[in-house]
Amino acid sequence: MANGRAGSRRSPSRGPGRAAEGRAVGTGKAARQPAGKRKPTRRAAAKRKPADAKQAGRRRTPSPRRSPARARQARTRPSARAGVRRISLRWLIVGGIVSVVGLAVVVGAAIIVPGLLERSTPAEATVVRAPHAAPDGPGLAAVPGAGGAPRSIADRADPSWVADTAARTGIPVRAMRAYAGAALAMAESRPECGIGWNTIAAIGRVESVHGTIFGGTIDAAGVTEPPIIGPALTGAEFHAIPDTDGGRYDGDSTWDRAVGPMQFIPSSWAVWGADGNGDGVKDPQDIDDAALATAGYLCDAGQRMTDEAGWVAAIRSYNSADSYLQKVADAADEYAGG
Repeated sequence: MANGRAGSRRSPSRGPGRAAEGRAVGTGKAARQPAGKRKPTRRAAAKRKPADAKQAGRRRTPSPRRSPARARQARTRPSARAGVRRISLRWLIVGGIVSVVGLAVVVGAAIIVPGLLERSTPAEATVVRAPHAAPDGPGLAAVPGAGGAPRSIADRADPSWVADTAARTGIPVRAMRAYAGAALAMAESRPECGIGWNTIAAIGRVESVHGTIFGGTIDAAGVTEPPIIGPALTGAEFHAIPDTDGGRYDGDSTWDRAVGPMQFIPSSWAVWGADGNGDGVKDPQDIDDAALATAGYLCDAGQRMTDEAGWVAAIRSYNSADSYLQKVADAADEYAGG
Protein backbone atom coordinates (compact mmCIF):
# COMPACT_ATOMS: atom_id res chain seq x y z
CA MET A 1 0.00 0.00 0.00
CA ALA A 2 2.93 2.36 0.63
CA ASN A 3 4.09 1.83 -2.90
CA GLY A 4 0.63 2.50 -4.18
CA ARG A 5 0.44 5.88 -2.40
CA ALA A 6 3.95 6.76 -3.45
CA GLY A 7 3.09 5.85 -6.98
CA SER A 8 0.08 8.03 -6.90
CA ARG A 9 2.14 11.11 -6.08
CA ARG A 10 4.41 10.69 -9.11
CA SER A 11 3.59 12.63 -12.22
CA PRO A 12 1.50 10.51 -14.48
CA SER A 13 3.16 9.33 -17.65
CA ARG A 14 1.47 9.45 -20.96
CA GLY A 15 1.39 5.98 -22.34
CA PRO A 16 -0.68 2.88 -22.60
CA GLY A 17 1.05 1.35 -19.65
CA ARG A 18 -0.01 4.16 -17.27
CA ALA A 19 -3.54 4.09 -18.52
CA ALA A 20 -3.66 0.36 -17.92
CA GLU A 21 -2.28 0.87 -14.47
CA GLY A 22 -4.92 3.42 -13.73
CA ARG A 23 -7.58 1.08 -14.83
CA ALA A 24 -6.19 -1.71 -12.72
CA VAL A 25 -5.98 0.43 -9.62
CA GLY A 26 -9.43 1.69 -10.11
CA THR A 27 -10.75 -1.81 -10.57
CA GLY A 28 -9.12 -3.04 -7.47
CA LYS A 29 -10.52 -0.26 -5.28
CA ALA A 30 -13.97 -0.63 -6.64
CA ALA A 31 -13.96 -4.29 -5.86
CA ARG A 32 -13.21 -3.56 -2.24
CA GLN A 33 -16.05 -0.92 -1.82
CA PRO A 34 -19.73 -1.80 -1.20
CA ALA A 35 -22.21 -1.36 -4.06
CA GLY A 36 -23.75 2.12 -4.29
CA LYS A 37 -20.83 3.77 -2.48
CA ARG A 38 -18.20 3.76 -5.16
CA LYS A 39 -16.15 6.93 -5.32
CA PRO A 40 -14.49 8.18 -8.50
CA THR A 41 -10.77 8.15 -8.68
CA ARG A 42 -8.87 11.37 -8.51
CA ARG A 43 -8.12 11.23 -12.20
CA ALA A 44 -11.78 10.68 -13.10
CA ALA A 45 -12.87 13.46 -10.80
CA ALA A 46 -10.28 15.75 -12.34
CA LYS A 47 -11.54 14.92 -15.80
CA ARG A 48 -15.15 15.66 -14.81
CA LYS A 49 -14.41 18.92 -13.04
CA PRO A 50 -14.23 21.07 -16.18
CA ALA A 51 -17.63 19.82 -17.37
CA ASP A 52 -19.12 20.35 -13.91
CA ALA A 53 -17.67 23.81 -13.80
CA LYS A 54 -19.17 24.63 -17.16
CA GLN A 55 -22.57 23.39 -16.04
CA ALA A 56 -22.30 25.35 -12.81
CA GLY A 57 -21.36 28.41 -14.80
CA ARG A 58 -24.38 27.99 -16.96
CA ARG A 59 -26.73 27.31 -14.06
CA ARG A 60 -25.48 29.82 -11.54
CA THR A 61 -24.56 32.92 -13.45
CA PRO A 62 -24.20 35.58 -10.76
CA SER A 63 -26.37 38.71 -11.19
CA PRO A 64 -24.63 42.06 -11.37
CA ARG A 65 -24.01 43.68 -8.04
CA ARG A 66 -26.63 46.34 -7.19
CA SER A 67 -25.76 49.68 -5.74
CA PRO A 68 -27.24 50.53 -2.33
CA ALA A 69 -29.53 53.15 -3.93
CA ARG A 70 -30.94 50.68 -6.43
CA ALA A 71 -31.34 48.10 -3.70
CA ARG A 72 -33.39 50.55 -1.63
CA GLN A 73 -35.44 51.47 -4.72
CA ALA A 74 -36.14 47.79 -5.36
CA ARG A 75 -37.20 47.30 -1.77
CA THR A 76 -39.55 50.32 -1.78
CA ARG A 77 -41.05 49.75 -5.24
CA PRO A 78 -43.78 47.29 -4.16
CA SER A 79 -45.08 49.63 -1.45
CA ALA A 80 -45.02 52.58 -3.84
CA ARG A 81 -47.03 50.62 -6.38
CA ALA A 82 -49.52 49.69 -3.66
CA GLY A 83 -49.80 53.36 -2.74
CA VAL A 84 -50.49 54.27 -6.36
CA ARG A 85 -53.18 51.62 -6.50
CA ARG A 86 -54.75 52.95 -3.30
CA ILE A 87 -54.67 56.54 -4.63
CA SER A 88 -56.13 55.48 -7.97
CA LEU A 89 -58.93 53.60 -6.25
CA ARG A 90 -59.64 56.58 -4.04
CA TRP A 91 -59.86 58.94 -7.01
CA LEU A 92 -62.10 56.49 -8.84
CA ILE A 93 -64.48 56.46 -5.87
CA VAL A 94 -64.43 60.28 -5.64
CA GLY A 95 -64.99 60.57 -9.37
CA GLY A 96 -67.92 58.19 -9.18
CA ILE A 97 -69.53 60.17 -6.37
CA VAL A 98 -69.03 63.45 -8.24
CA SER A 99 -70.55 61.93 -11.38
CA VAL A 100 -73.61 60.72 -9.50
CA VAL A 101 -74.10 64.08 -7.79
CA GLY A 102 -73.64 65.89 -11.09
CA LEU A 103 -76.20 63.67 -12.77
CA ALA A 104 -78.64 64.26 -9.93
CA VAL A 105 -78.15 68.02 -10.26
CA VAL A 106 -78.70 67.90 -14.01
CA VAL A 107 -81.83 65.77 -13.67
CA GLY A 108 -83.12 67.94 -10.84
CA ALA A 109 -82.44 71.09 -12.85
CA ALA A 110 -84.22 69.62 -15.86
CA ILE A 111 -87.26 68.94 -13.67
CA ILE A 112 -87.29 71.94 -11.36
CA VAL A 113 -85.88 74.85 -13.39
CA PRO A 114 -88.67 75.00 -16.04
CA GLY A 115 -91.27 75.23 -13.27
CA LEU A 116 -89.28 77.96 -11.50
CA LEU A 117 -88.95 79.94 -14.70
CA GLU A 118 -92.66 79.64 -15.36
CA ARG A 119 -93.46 80.90 -11.87
CA SER A 120 -90.87 83.66 -11.90
CA THR A 121 -91.76 85.20 -15.28
CA PRO A 122 -95.49 84.81 -15.81
CA ALA A 123 -96.12 88.52 -16.04
CA GLU A 124 -93.40 89.07 -18.65
CA ALA A 125 -94.62 86.15 -20.76
CA THR A 126 -98.21 87.35 -20.49
CA VAL A 127 -97.79 91.11 -20.82
CA VAL A 128 -96.10 90.77 -24.19
CA ARG A 129 -99.44 89.90 -25.71
CA ALA A 130 -101.86 90.98 -23.01
CA PRO A 131 -104.93 92.55 -24.68
CA HIS A 132 -105.54 95.64 -22.59
CA ALA A 133 -108.49 96.73 -24.66
CA ALA A 134 -110.58 95.21 -27.40
CA PRO A 135 -109.35 96.16 -30.90
CA ASP A 136 -112.89 96.98 -32.00
CA GLY A 137 -115.63 98.06 -29.60
CA PRO A 138 -119.15 96.64 -29.57
CA GLY A 139 -120.75 99.90 -30.63
CA LEU A 140 -123.92 101.51 -29.29
CA ALA A 141 -127.38 100.10 -29.66
CA ALA A 142 -129.32 101.23 -32.71
CA VAL A 143 -132.31 102.25 -30.59
CA PRO A 144 -131.33 103.70 -27.19
CA GLY A 145 -133.83 103.54 -24.36
CA ALA A 146 -135.50 106.41 -22.62
CA GLY A 147 -133.06 108.86 -21.12
CA GLY A 148 -130.36 108.07 -23.64
CA ALA A 149 -128.90 104.69 -22.56
CA PRO A 150 -130.89 101.46 -22.23
CA ARG A 151 -131.84 100.48 -18.71
CA SER A 152 -130.10 97.11 -18.96
CA ILE A 153 -126.50 96.89 -20.09
CA ALA A 154 -127.50 93.86 -22.15
CA ASP A 155 -129.32 96.22 -24.54
CA ARG A 156 -126.44 98.62 -25.13
CA ALA A 157 -124.51 96.71 -27.73
CA ASP A 158 -125.43 96.53 -31.41
CA PRO A 159 -127.33 93.23 -31.87
CA SER A 160 -125.65 92.43 -35.20
CA TRP A 161 -122.20 92.99 -33.67
CA VAL A 162 -123.15 90.76 -30.73
CA ALA A 163 -124.36 87.99 -33.01
CA ASP A 164 -121.24 88.08 -35.19
CA THR A 165 -118.84 88.18 -32.24
CA ALA A 166 -120.66 85.41 -30.38
CA ALA A 167 -120.47 83.20 -33.46
CA ARG A 168 -116.76 83.92 -33.88
CA THR A 169 -115.78 83.36 -30.25
CA GLY A 170 -118.26 80.66 -29.20
CA ILE A 171 -119.52 82.78 -26.32
CA PRO A 172 -123.26 82.35 -25.63
CA VAL A 173 -125.20 85.31 -27.01
CA ARG A 174 -126.79 86.19 -23.66
CA ALA A 175 -123.41 86.34 -21.95
CA MET A 176 -121.94 88.26 -24.89
CA ARG A 177 -124.59 90.96 -24.51
CA ALA A 178 -123.66 91.38 -20.84
CA TYR A 179 -119.91 91.59 -21.48
CA ALA A 180 -120.25 94.12 -24.26
CA GLY A 181 -122.79 96.19 -22.33
CA ALA A 182 -120.54 96.28 -19.23
CA ALA A 183 -117.61 97.59 -21.31
CA LEU A 184 -119.82 100.31 -22.85
CA ALA A 185 -121.13 101.30 -19.41
CA MET A 186 -117.59 101.66 -18.05
CA ALA A 187 -116.50 103.61 -21.11
CA GLU A 188 -119.22 106.08 -20.27
CA SER A 189 -118.76 106.27 -16.49
CA ARG A 190 -114.99 105.69 -16.28
CA PRO A 191 -113.42 106.37 -19.65
CA GLU A 192 -109.90 106.55 -18.17
CA CYS A 193 -110.09 102.84 -17.24
CA GLY A 194 -110.31 101.62 -20.84
CA ILE A 195 -111.42 98.08 -20.01
CA GLY A 196 -112.29 95.96 -23.03
CA TRP A 197 -115.22 93.59 -23.36
CA ASN A 198 -112.79 90.75 -24.11
CA THR A 199 -111.15 91.05 -20.67
CA ILE A 200 -114.53 90.78 -18.93
CA ALA A 201 -115.41 87.81 -21.16
CA ALA A 202 -112.10 86.15 -20.34
CA ILE A 203 -112.89 86.30 -16.61
CA GLY A 204 -116.31 84.77 -17.31
CA ARG A 205 -114.74 81.95 -19.28
CA VAL A 206 -112.16 81.05 -16.65
CA GLU A 207 -114.58 81.33 -13.73
CA SER A 208 -117.65 79.47 -15.04
CA VAL A 209 -117.38 78.94 -18.81
CA HIS A 210 -119.82 81.84 -19.25
CA GLY A 211 -122.32 80.45 -16.75
CA THR A 212 -122.51 76.98 -18.31
CA ILE A 213 -120.24 75.13 -15.87
CA PHE A 214 -121.59 71.81 -14.56
CA GLY A 215 -124.12 71.78 -17.41
CA GLY A 216 -125.85 74.99 -16.34
CA THR A 217 -127.35 77.69 -18.54
CA ILE A 218 -128.23 81.37 -18.50
CA ASP A 219 -131.89 82.08 -19.10
CA ALA A 220 -133.32 84.92 -21.19
CA ALA A 221 -133.40 87.22 -18.15
CA GLY A 222 -129.68 86.61 -17.60
CA VAL A 223 -129.95 84.44 -14.48
CA THR A 224 -127.91 81.25 -14.13
CA GLU A 225 -129.80 77.98 -13.83
CA PRO A 226 -129.07 76.35 -11.49
CA PRO A 227 -127.32 78.90 -9.25
CA ILE A 228 -123.54 78.59 -9.35
CA ILE A 229 -122.06 78.13 -5.87
CA GLY A 230 -118.44 77.22 -5.25
CA PRO A 231 -116.94 75.00 -2.53
CA ALA A 232 -116.81 76.10 1.09
CA LEU A 233 -113.71 78.22 1.77
CA THR A 234 -112.54 76.19 4.75
CA GLY A 235 -108.81 76.52 4.05
CA ALA A 236 -108.47 72.96 2.78
CA GLU A 237 -108.15 73.90 -0.91
CA PHE A 238 -108.50 77.69 -0.84
CA HIS A 239 -108.07 80.47 1.70
CA ALA A 240 -110.23 80.03 4.77
CA ILE A 241 -113.01 82.63 4.84
CA PRO A 242 -115.62 82.31 7.58
CA ASP A 243 -119.18 83.27 6.73
CA THR A 244 -119.79 86.98 6.11
CA ASP A 245 -123.33 87.06 4.69
CA GLY A 246 -125.24 84.75 7.02
CA GLY A 247 -125.77 82.42 4.06
CA ARG A 248 -127.73 85.01 2.08
CA TYR A 249 -125.92 84.44 -1.24
CA ASP A 250 -124.25 81.06 -0.79
CA GLY A 251 -126.66 79.28 1.60
CA ASP A 252 -123.77 78.59 4.04
CA SER A 253 -123.83 80.27 7.46
CA THR A 254 -120.46 78.75 8.48
CA TRP A 255 -118.12 79.40 5.58
CA ASP A 256 -118.21 81.75 2.63
CA ARG A 257 -118.44 80.39 -0.93
CA ALA A 258 -117.85 82.08 -4.29
CA VAL A 259 -121.13 82.62 -6.13
CA GLY A 260 -122.48 83.42 -9.59
CA PRO A 261 -120.98 83.25 -13.11
CA MET A 262 -118.15 85.61 -12.14
CA GLN A 263 -117.54 83.87 -8.77
CA PHE A 264 -117.68 86.75 -6.29
CA ILE A 265 -117.31 85.90 -2.61
CA PRO A 266 -120.08 87.48 -0.52
CA SER A 267 -117.77 89.99 1.20
CA SER A 268 -116.50 91.27 -2.18
CA TRP A 269 -119.99 91.42 -3.60
CA ALA A 270 -121.02 93.59 -0.67
CA VAL A 271 -118.49 96.20 -1.90
CA TRP A 272 -118.55 95.90 -5.71
CA GLY A 273 -121.95 94.37 -6.39
CA ALA A 274 -123.82 96.22 -9.18
CA ASP A 275 -127.25 96.39 -10.74
CA GLY A 276 -126.56 95.76 -14.38
CA ASN A 277 -130.09 95.16 -15.60
CA GLY A 278 -131.66 98.11 -13.73
CA ASP A 279 -134.19 96.08 -11.74
CA GLY A 280 -133.06 97.58 -8.44
CA VAL A 281 -131.48 94.30 -7.20
CA LYS A 282 -127.82 93.37 -7.08
CA ASP A 283 -127.82 89.67 -7.78
CA PRO A 284 -124.47 87.83 -8.18
CA GLN A 285 -126.28 85.05 -10.11
CA ASP A 286 -127.41 87.56 -12.77
CA ILE A 287 -124.92 87.82 -15.66
CA ASP A 288 -125.67 91.54 -16.23
CA ASP A 289 -125.13 92.44 -12.58
CA ALA A 290 -122.05 90.19 -12.31
CA ALA A 291 -120.42 91.47 -15.54
CA LEU A 292 -120.84 95.12 -14.52
CA ALA A 293 -119.51 94.36 -11.02
CA THR A 294 -116.47 92.63 -12.55
CA ALA A 295 -115.74 95.64 -14.76
CA GLY A 296 -115.93 98.01 -11.79
CA TYR A 297 -113.74 95.73 -9.65
CA LEU A 298 -111.03 95.49 -12.32
CA CYS A 299 -111.01 99.22 -12.98
CA ASP A 300 -110.62 99.93 -9.26
CA ALA A 301 -107.74 97.45 -9.00
CA GLY A 302 -105.88 98.30 -12.20
CA GLN A 303 -106.88 101.97 -12.63
CA ARG A 304 -105.86 101.98 -16.28
CA MET A 305 -106.54 98.71 -18.07
CA THR A 306 -104.82 100.00 -21.22
CA ASP A 307 -101.52 100.01 -19.31
CA GLU A 308 -99.59 96.77 -19.09
CA ALA A 309 -98.85 97.02 -15.39
CA GLY A 310 -102.42 98.09 -14.65
CA TRP A 311 -103.93 95.22 -16.61
CA VAL A 312 -101.77 92.60 -14.89
CA ALA A 313 -102.39 94.13 -11.44
CA ALA A 314 -106.16 94.04 -12.03
CA ILE A 315 -106.19 90.37 -13.01
CA ARG A 316 -103.93 89.43 -10.11
CA SER A 317 -106.28 91.17 -7.70
CA TYR A 318 -109.07 88.92 -8.93
CA ASN A 319 -106.92 85.83 -8.45
CA SER A 320 -103.22 85.97 -7.63
CA ALA A 321 -102.27 82.59 -9.14
CA ASP A 322 -99.84 82.78 -12.06
CA SER A 323 -101.76 80.10 -13.91
CA TYR A 324 -104.95 82.12 -13.55
CA LEU A 325 -103.29 85.20 -15.01
CA GLN A 326 -102.10 83.23 -18.01
CA LYS A 327 -105.48 81.64 -18.63
CA VAL A 328 -107.24 85.01 -18.58
CA ALA A 329 -104.65 86.55 -20.89
CA ASP A 330 -104.93 83.65 -23.33
CA ALA A 331 -108.70 83.88 -23.42
CA ALA A 332 -108.76 87.67 -23.76
CA ASP A 333 -106.23 87.53 -26.59
CA GLU A 334 -108.25 84.86 -28.36
CA TYR A 335 -111.47 86.86 -28.07
CA ALA A 336 -109.76 90.01 -29.32
CA GLY A 337 -108.90 88.14 -32.51
CA GLY A 338 -105.17 87.76 -31.71
